[in-house]
Amino acid sequence: MRWLWMLLLVSSLAIAGSATSRPEAQPSSSPVASCSAASCHGGMDVGKIGSEVTTWRSADPHSKAYSVLFNPDSQRIIANLRKGDSNRWRDAAHLEQACLNCHSTGAHSTFDGQPIDASSDGVGCDGCHGPSEKWLPKHYEPTWKGLTFQQKRDLGFNDTKDLGSRTLICASCHVGDKDRDVNHDLIAAGHPRLAFDYSRFHYQPGYTKHWTETQPERDFEIRSWFIGQVAALRAAANLTVERTSHGVVPELTEQSCFACHQSLTTPIRGTPGETPQWQPWHVTLLSTLIEESPKLFPGATAPKLVQFPVKQLGKALSNDERRRHAEALTADLDRWLDDLRKADSSQPIPADVLRQLAANLAIAGSKAPSDYDCLAPYYLALAALHHADEKTLGGISNSLESIAKQLKYKKGQTGPGEFDAETVKAAFAAIAKLLASP
Repeated sequence: MRWLWMLLLVSSLAIAGSATSRPEAQPSSSPVASCSAASCHGGMDVGKIGSEVTTWRSADPHSKAYSVLFNPDSQRIIANLRKGDSNRWRDAAHLEQACLNCHSTGAHSTFDGQPIDASSDGVGCDGCHGPSEKWLPKHYEPTWKGLTFQQKRDLGFNDTKDLGSRTLICASCHVGDKDRDVNHDLIAAGHPRLAFDYSRFHYQPGYTKHWTETQPERDFEIRSWFIGQVAALRAAANLTVERTSHGVVPELTEQSCFACHQSLTTPIRGTPGETPQWQPWHVTLLSTLIEESPKLFPGATAPKLVQFPVKQLGKALSNDERRRHAEALTADLDRWLDDLRKADSSQPIPADVLRQLAANLAIAGSKAPSDYDCLAPYYLALAALHHADEKTLGGISNSLESIAKQLKYKKGQTGPGEFDAETVKAAFAAIAKLLASP
């Protein structure tokens, strides 16, 4: 039931107007323009092979990423930032490099040997497939398919068919990296928080893909959800490495937002005196992922020490200590992703394995800390699995709907308001009980 993906955990900036070029430069050409020829990817059949650019322009929100910078929300964010530091921030979002790093592709780069500014393309072809200056003339030659992944990567081409690589590309903006950091200053100014979940983004209503998947849909969805969780956590760990190199100790966005931002009339969420957890949004499913890894990916094993640096990051206060644990975690997760990549994913996932996975997630959710960031990932996980196989998990629909009502942001709000954590956990317990029955 696709209504489950209607839950919006992150508010989005509204799209306003058409894309407009930055005033100080005009592109003579761009990767998108070069790819849009009718004989290449510019056909007129939306959603069909050969019409990838047309589909992207008409149905992919990434094509509007630059035009968002002109809307009232973006103007308000920049105005708020300038009040705090007028010397650091530009007068307009579409002129601010910190905004362009995620909302555009191609600013201050070269194409066909010439400097260009392709900002108005939004997040175009190069944003996901990699800088095309070296590989574009080669990728339609007969010899292209014979190149190894490493040979293509040496030309700047990204392997988006590999789920680990694909999700890390998504996470470079939707979680952050050394050049893209939506920190507490930006969120306090009004930018939506980056609560990234790959499956929710991938299957959201109205997102017509400009590609097709080659794997069976059910098993692809389940495994892509799993890899998406590991890759997002890896991106979060690497972002902490980058932040510590700039003296940020600690960055508030690495904690739970709603542990602080809550109604003064509601009980404190979490256990008094307990150490704040590092990145609870990305960490909360970790124990279940480690346990289920070999069942979904035959031959793959989860790293044994991955939980140690996670726990230590919550306690560490010094830059050196945080960097050391974050680097260890990043390396551990890289090994895990590589192991998942090599695993045999050709075999269907048995229905009983899926049912047990969902039951384990529901049990863990019913016992999770009473914090939004520790409960919402369990809902999204179960929604993803339900979306993949309604036949096996169809009986949990009503309980999922009741959880969704608790977690959903109300229109115009940047948070869930007051939600009843005990009601959510009771619904998880009901799901676990249902899945345990024959």
